[in-house]
Amino acid sequence: MSCLASPPRTQKPDPLGAGLRLLARPNVLAGLSSALLAVLFSVLFSVNSQAQTSQTPPLPRTQITRLEQACNFLAAEKPTDFVLENACARHLETIGQMLRHSTWRDECERNILPGLENLGSYYEQTPGSSEIGVDKLLFLPLGRGHFLIALACSQGAYNTDYLVFTYEDRPHPAQPKLLWFPEIQYSGNHVRLHYTARLTLRDFDARTHSLYHYAKYLGNGSGGNYAEYVIDAKTFMPRLKVWISKADTDHQGNYQFKRGQRPHAKGWQAYPHPAQGKLGAIDQRSKQPFSTHPKIESLPDVPE
Repeated sequence: MSCLASPPRTQKPDPLGAGLRLLARPNVLAGLSSALLAVLFSVLFSVNSQAQTSQTPPLPRTQITRLEQACNFLAAEKPTDFVLENACARHLETIGQMLRHSTWRDECERNILPGLENLGSYYEQTPGSSEIGVDKLLFLPLGRGHFLIALACSQGAYNTDYLVFTYEDRPHPAQPKLLWFPEIQYSGNHVRLHYTARLTLRDFDARTHSLYHYAKYLGNGSGGNYAEYVIDAKTFMPRLKVWISKADTDHQGNYQFKRGQRPHAKGWQAYPHPAQGKLGAIDQRSKQPFSTHPKIESLPDVPE
């Protein structure tokens, strides 16, 4: 009976083992000084360590909180230390540099927009509350290392507006993109779709990847606009799910935000059709990024 020989197993390169086998040969150790041996062993261990660590990239995080530790420039003794923390800090620094050279520098309030060019100073001055509407900088998890970065742009008596950016939690994340959200404007029963990057963020549902927007016109909530956006966890693309607005601030039909409860009193008008958002560069406003898609688009009319 004939037997087929099994193919030889491929083994991973082992620089350290090869070096030790070489030193075990007769007369090799005798010809080397102690100083040269120390250098040789140091090189062999260094090469072996790099070969191992290059095969095990750090796993992306599920949450990014306590930003002074989770997204900051931290001193590392080894190349594998704080890889994601430092990559995250570089990402924020990139956003800060881009904002500084864009029209958002003038449109956002300078005392509100975080100074991302100096993270250490920013973290010292900003308490880490991790609460929407309070914190100026938030990481909202989408799963598998994808996050939204919500960055406060302006703050008033009733509303805090955020800019929202993309982030991939890996050693070399892609360049940040700015999310543009569809918003609805009415003229009678005629509807137009605008795109805005400013979101009056009230809440985020990590399970459904939903952002909740509610901009109040008055403190009592008798007028304003409410929206729900669902974010595609893979592409970061926002989609308008619900838009409800009330133009008249007549002190009637008051609404205060609560997740799961939408405005429904008399005067609040709901738009029934979903709409797709967009992604773009941070400085896109001055470069007219939507040349193929006008900033104002027609939508189906609301039935009378």
